[in-house]
Amino acid sequence: MSGFVLSTAAPAVPNTTEVMTPSETELETYYTSTERVIMACVLIFCIILTFLGNSLMLWSIKFVPALQTVNNVFLASLCLANLINGFFTMPFIVSSMLSDQSPDMNIKKVWILIPKHLQ
Repeated sequence: MSGFVLSTAAPAVPNTTEVMTPSETELETYYTSTERVIMACVLIFCIILTFLGNSLMLWSIKFVPALQTVNNVFLASLCLANLINGFFTMPFIVSSMLSDQSPDMNIKKVWILIPKHLQ
């Protein structure tokens, strides 16, 4: 067994309590403005496909009696979850790409505005 050395030292664990978020100047260095616009256009296309595909699936399960099975109920719930994801998260990602901000800043703006409009 020559050549094998067993180490008893514990591996170094990084400090996970510190959250590393890039600043706005660091975000600008990741992608150029042209690349961000192209990625935003691709995501907008994905949002449209998400809406069309899942809406068509939900419509077909509702109106075609042969598709109204127990398995397709689960499929319909997945389609509905995907629609919610497409409408409530993907637009924030697109707006953050175009505005050079992190997505959480855009979500915070919406959560601050909603209670003001409900009063």
